Amino acid sequence: MNPVAVGKILKEVLKYGPLISEAARTIYDNTKDMFGKKPNDSDPKSTISIQELDNKIGQLEQNDVNQTKLLSDLAQQNDNLSKLTSALATRLLYAIIIASVCLISSIYIIIIL
Repeated sequence: MNPVAVGKILKEVLKYGPLISEAARTIYDNTKDMFGKKPNDSDPKSTISIQELDNKIGQLEQNDVNQTKLLSDLAQQNDNLSKLTSALATRLLYAIIIASVCLISSIYIIIIL
């Protein structure tokens, strides 16, 4: 890299560095508030038994199974919708052709009579 490019990069870093630092500090504070105190603080509320963890894992696995089934159902519905849309487009084309033939026939009959 040439010195001009390095200078531009350093200028950007100096310009946005304090903003990035403040945003990181805010995120850290929010995370600390959300997840409680420091990790080395022993809080009886934050201790979870192995059985509770197993239950949570079981719930997550069941949730995954339910979501997979839901996605499968949605994919099937999407496939059905695609087939029905194709059939509707074909029927609409036939209806337009029949209407055109009827219109041309009626115009022909009106002109002849």
